[in-house]
Amino acid sequence: MSGPNEAPRDRRVFLIIGALVIGLLAFSVISALIPDIDGTLAAVPLVIVLLVVGTVLVLARALRGADR
Repeated sequence: MSGPNEAPRDRRVFLIIGALVIGLLAFSVISALIPDIDGTLAAVPLVIVLLVVGTVLVLARALRGADR
């Protein structure tokens, strides 16, 4: 049976992932407006890699915490 402490953890995970997605979209719009940044990010997708790694870490931590 799940306790009342598990619901906020789930909400926090969704909020963090949502913030990451909104941040990626905002950065994409800003980089599209500035041609030099857009060209650099097209060559090196560093932001996307960092967001994917961050999302995986958050999900792994949430899943590990749910097993306890």
